[in-house]
Amino acid sequence: MILDAILTLALHAAPEPDAPTTTAAHSREWAVNRPTRGTHARVVARAATVPPRWRPFAACVLHRESGGTLDRPQSGVGALNGDGSGAAGRWQFLGWEHGGPYQVKDRLERFGMSHKEARRIRVWLSAHPIPKWHGLYQDVLFLEAVERGGALRHWGNGDRCDGLVAR
Repeated sequence: MILDAILTLALHAAPEPDAPTTTAAHSREWAVNRPTRGTHARVVARAATVPPRWRPFAACVLHRESGGTLDRPQSGVGALNGDGSGAAGRWQFLGWEHGGPYQVKDRLERFGMSHKEARRIRVWLSAHPIPKWHGLYQDVLFLEAVERGGALRHWGNGDRCDGLVAR
Protein backbone atom coordinates (compact mmCIF):
# COMPACT_ATOMS: atom_id res chain seq x y z
CA MET A 1 0.00 0.00 0.00
CA ILE A 2 2.79 2.44 0.84
CA LEU A 3 4.61 1.43 -2.31
CA ASP A 4 1.46 2.14 -4.35
CA ALA A 5 1.15 5.60 -2.77
CA ILE A 6 4.78 6.43 -3.55
CA LEU A 7 4.40 5.22 -7.11
CA THR A 8 1.21 7.26 -7.57
CA LEU A 9 2.90 10.41 -6.23
CA ALA A 10 5.89 9.90 -8.48
CA LEU A 11 3.76 9.42 -11.57
CA HIS A 12 1.39 12.32 -10.86
CA ALA A 13 3.82 14.77 -9.36
CA ALA A 14 3.83 18.28 -10.76
CA PRO A 15 6.41 18.75 -13.46
CA GLU A 16 9.58 20.52 -12.39
CA PRO A 17 9.79 24.09 -13.63
CA ASP A 18 12.18 24.76 -16.43
CA ALA A 19 15.59 25.87 -15.32
CA PRO A 20 16.08 29.60 -15.76
CA THR A 21 17.73 30.36 -19.03
CA THR A 22 20.55 32.81 -19.30
CA THR A 23 21.18 34.51 -22.57
CA ALA A 24 24.72 35.30 -23.64
CA ALA A 25 23.95 39.04 -23.38
CA HIS A 26 22.64 38.62 -19.82
CA SER A 27 25.70 36.62 -18.87
CA ARG A 28 28.02 39.32 -20.26
CA GLU A 29 26.08 42.03 -18.42
CA TRP A 30 26.34 40.04 -15.21
CA ALA A 31 30.11 39.81 -15.66
CA VAL A 32 30.47 43.55 -16.32
CA ASN A 33 28.25 44.46 -13.36
CA ARG A 34 30.38 42.42 -10.97
CA PRO A 35 33.97 43.52 -11.54
CA THR A 36 35.02 42.01 -8.21
CA ARG A 37 34.34 38.51 -9.54
CA GLY A 38 35.48 36.60 -12.55
CA THR A 39 38.56 36.46 -14.68
CA HIS A 40 39.22 40.21 -14.77
CA ALA A 41 38.68 41.03 -11.10
CA ARG A 42 42.41 41.53 -10.45
CA VAL A 43 42.87 43.82 -13.44
CA VAL A 44 39.89 45.98 -12.48
CA ALA A 45 41.02 46.11 -8.84
CA ARG A 46 44.54 47.21 -9.81
CA ALA A 47 43.24 49.82 -12.27
CA ALA A 48 40.90 51.19 -9.57
CA THR A 49 43.50 51.31 -6.78
CA VAL A 50 44.41 54.84 -5.82
CA PRO A 51 48.21 55.20 -5.72
CA PRO A 52 49.55 56.36 -2.32
CA ARG A 53 50.54 59.80 -3.65
CA TRP A 54 46.94 60.47 -4.75
CA ARG A 55 45.18 59.01 -1.68
CA PRO A 56 44.89 62.26 0.33
CA PHE A 57 43.44 64.20 -2.63
CA ALA A 58 41.15 61.32 -3.68
CA ALA A 59 39.83 60.75 -0.15
CA CYS A 60 39.13 64.47 0.29
CA VAL A 61 37.37 64.85 -3.07
CA LEU A 62 35.36 61.66 -2.63
CA HIS A 63 34.15 62.72 0.81
CA ARG A 64 33.28 66.21 -0.48
CA GLU A 65 31.51 65.04 -3.63
CA SER A 66 29.42 62.09 -2.44
CA GLY A 67 30.31 61.26 1.14
CA GLY A 68 31.96 58.09 -0.15
CA THR A 69 35.11 56.45 1.15
CA LEU A 70 38.04 54.89 -0.68
CA ASP A 71 37.78 51.58 1.18
CA ARG A 72 34.13 51.08 0.20
CA PRO A 73 33.90 51.23 -3.61
CA GLN A 74 30.11 51.13 -3.61
CA SER A 75 29.74 54.12 -1.29
CA GLY A 76 28.34 57.11 -3.10
CA VAL A 77 27.90 55.37 -6.47
CA GLY A 78 24.37 56.58 -7.07
CA ALA A 79 24.86 60.10 -5.72
CA LEU A 80 23.15 62.84 -7.71
CA ASN A 81 23.98 66.52 -7.30
CA GLY A 82 21.15 68.26 -5.51
CA ASP A 83 21.57 71.57 -7.35
CA GLY A 84 20.34 70.12 -10.63
CA SER A 85 23.69 70.33 -12.41
CA GLY A 86 23.51 66.71 -13.53
CA ALA A 87 26.74 65.74 -11.76
CA ALA A 88 26.49 62.15 -10.60
CA GLY A 89 28.26 59.20 -9.03
CA ARG A 90 30.99 58.82 -6.45
CA TRP A 91 33.09 61.57 -7.99
CA GLN A 92 30.21 63.74 -9.28
CA PHE A 93 31.09 63.33 -12.94
CA LEU A 94 29.49 65.93 -15.18
CA GLY A 95 29.42 65.43 -18.95
CA TRP A 96 31.46 62.21 -18.96
CA GLU A 97 28.86 59.94 -20.54
CA HIS A 98 30.62 59.74 -23.90
CA GLY A 99 34.34 60.04 -23.19
CA GLY A 100 34.35 58.36 -19.79
CA PRO A 101 33.77 54.80 -21.02
CA TYR A 102 36.68 55.19 -23.45
CA GLN A 103 38.97 56.36 -20.66
CA VAL A 104 37.96 53.35 -18.56
CA LYS A 105 38.71 51.06 -21.52
CA ASP A 106 42.13 52.64 -22.06
CA ARG A 107 43.11 52.24 -18.41
CA LEU A 108 41.89 48.64 -18.20
CA GLU A 109 43.96 47.76 -21.28
CA ARG A 110 47.05 49.41 -19.77
CA PHE A 111 46.56 47.30 -16.66
CA GLY A 112 46.46 44.07 -18.70
CA MET A 113 42.91 43.49 -19.90
CA SER A 114 42.51 42.34 -23.49
CA HIS A 115 41.20 44.86 -26.01
CA LYS A 116 38.15 42.66 -26.63
CA GLU A 117 37.16 42.49 -22.96
CA ALA A 118 37.89 46.17 -22.31
CA ARG A 119 35.78 47.08 -25.34
CA ARG A 120 32.92 44.95 -24.03
CA ILE A 121 33.04 46.88 -20.75
CA ARG A 122 33.20 50.19 -22.63
CA VAL A 123 30.10 49.30 -24.63
CA TRP A 124 28.19 48.37 -21.46
CA LEU A 125 29.30 51.54 -19.64
CA SER A 126 28.28 53.65 -22.66
CA ALA A 127 24.76 52.26 -22.44
CA HIS A 128 24.30 53.07 -18.74
CA PRO A 129 24.35 56.31 -16.75
CA ILE A 130 27.39 56.71 -14.50
CA PRO A 131 25.41 56.30 -11.23
CA LYS A 132 24.55 52.77 -12.44
CA TRP A 133 28.22 51.83 -12.89
CA HIS A 134 29.93 49.77 -10.22
CA GLY A 135 32.04 51.97 -7.97
CA LEU A 136 35.24 50.35 -9.20
CA TYR A 137 34.57 51.55 -12.75
CA GLN A 138 33.86 55.03 -11.39
CA ASP A 139 37.21 54.89 -9.55
CA VAL A 140 38.97 53.76 -12.74
CA LEU A 141 37.54 56.78 -14.57
CA PHE A 142 38.53 59.16 -11.77
CA LEU A 143 42.10 57.86 -11.73
CA GLU A 144 42.44 58.00 -15.50
CA ALA A 145 41.22 61.61 -15.55
CA VAL A 146 43.55 62.57 -12.69
CA GLU A 147 46.55 60.91 -14.30
CA ARG A 148 45.79 62.71 -17.57
CA GLY A 149 46.22 65.97 -15.65
CA GLY A 150 42.61 66.67 -14.74
CA ALA A 151 42.79 66.76 -10.94
CA LEU A 152 42.29 70.49 -10.48
CA ARG A 153 40.58 71.07 -13.81
CA HIS A 154 37.76 68.68 -12.91
CA TRP A 155 37.77 68.62 -9.11
CA GLY A 156 39.52 71.85 -8.14
CA ASN A 157 37.12 73.66 -5.90
CA GLY A 158 39.27 76.26 -4.16
CA ASP A 159 39.02 74.25 -0.94
CA ARG A 160 41.49 72.26 1.12
CA CYS A 161 41.40 69.33 -1.34
CA ASP A 162 43.27 71.44 -3.92
CA GLY A 163 46.32 71.59 -1.65
CA LEU A 164 46.45 67.78 -1.55
CA VAL A 165 47.06 67.31 -5.29
CA ALA A 166 50.17 65.19 -5.87
CA ARG A 167 52.93 67.10 -7.66
